[in-house]
Amino acid sequence: MLKDKILAALKTKYKDLGLSAKILEGFATRLAKTVTEEEKISEAVDDVEPELQTLQSVIDANRKKVSDLEKDIAALKGVKAEPVPGADPNPSDPQPDPKPKASDETPAWAKALMDSVAALQTERVTTSRRAGYEALFADVKDDDNQAKDMKANKLAGFDRISFKDDEDYNSFLEAEKEFLTKFNQDRDTESLKGGRPPVATTATKGKPDETMLDTVVDDFKI
Repeated sequence: MLKDKILAALKTKYKDLGLSAKILEGFATRLAKTVTEEEKISEAVDDVEPELQTLQSVIDANRKKVSDLEKDIAALKGVKAEPVPGADPNPSDPQPDPKPKASDETPAWAKALMDSVAALQTERVTTSRRAGYEALFADVKDDDNQAKDMKANKLAGFDRISFKDDEDYNSFLEAEKEFLTKFNQDRDTESLKGGRPPVATTATKGKPDETMLDTVVDDFKI
């Protein structure tokens, strides 16, 4: 299959970027939709270099952000309370304190740092899921108004959905794939009857592919 050859070419050319196999597989799938001759593989692989380099920059920036926050939190957890002057460092009969004192509680600024990490993780998952869903609509043509309206409505509806976990999200994605398969088949049938044009495969070059950004997430897991 051409996809396998495209994937092999991507892995060879961009091995130094350190991108995950999942990201390269996504690009190979996309390119396989438009590359129909083996002689065109090299050119297509070269064309996605700006996108892959931009994705790598995004990955590196997010990894550093997460790493810095984790280091700050680890440092906070390692701070020990200063001894009280004049106090016995080894009391003979220490009595357990059933309630933590205010000084034992996590400081507000430390909580803010931990909240920042949690927010970043949530944002990362949300971005990943949105990009994965948006990728389903990569073949919608700009000159097909009905398909464009369907895509816009679907994406707007997705932004209002809350998933309880990955399994819930994946189930939703599979159902949407079935819907889009039927939708595209119906559009093709209309075109054969002299109606609207079919939904054709398209590819975008020269700018970062937003639909790949949620596979990027796997490259900077905490």
